[in-house]
Amino acid sequence: MKTLTLVIIIAVSIAVVYAGYTQFKSPGSATGAGGGASKLPGISEKALKDVLSGRIKYTADYSYTVEGQTSQITQAIDFPRFVMMMTANNMETRMIFDNEQIIVCNKATGSWQCFKMESDEPANVQVETEITEGKMTPKYIGTCSVAGENGLKYEFTSEDATSTMCYTSDGILLSMKTPTASMEATKVSRTFDESLMTPPATPQDLANMVAGAGQ
Repeated sequence: MKTLTLVIIIAVSIAVVYAGYTQFKSPGSATGAGGGASKLPGISEKALKDVLSGRIKYTADYSYTVEGQTSQITQAIDFPRFVMMMTANNMETRMIFDNEQIIVCNKATGSWQCFKMESDEPANVQVETEITEGKMTPKYIGTCSVAGENGLKYEFTSEDATSTMCYTSDGILLSMKTPTASMEATKVSRTFDESLMTPPATPQDLANMVAGAGQ
């Protein structure tokens, strides 16, 4: 039962990151400004592919809302590597993707517990990779101003949903909005703390734990 509870906690942690990005699959829109796109002084239209190709390392705090529940999260990005940190229900969670595996750490009772699992690219990494490779071509629709930063706004259209994302010209995600989730930056820093990639406790192999629990 203890192992099952841990698996559920890990699944929920990962779902927080995946929830919004799953809306960006199979877009049908093409690049190019839409009529009447709003513009800010000093911000020029740029294909999102080019924005992400030149992205920098950064750390940002976000207000993240999914299914009516709002959480405060921090993401540190050195693409494709990233760290996501959040606190909810008196539990700290840290999710690390090192380009090979996902490590999820939870701290609820004073000490950290970490679990690792082999993984394909998480949804957020998949989406930005496909944009950079030209497999997804979001439409430029104007500009945005979030957390003291000006950015370029893009629209993704799939068969049943329209979603938007806004990035600074150097590749920092400022906001995201889908039919089921939204995320908006509250603080941005063009820094990346490499120490965050080190788990706060030795990770246990989740596959081995699940296999052992089934015996």
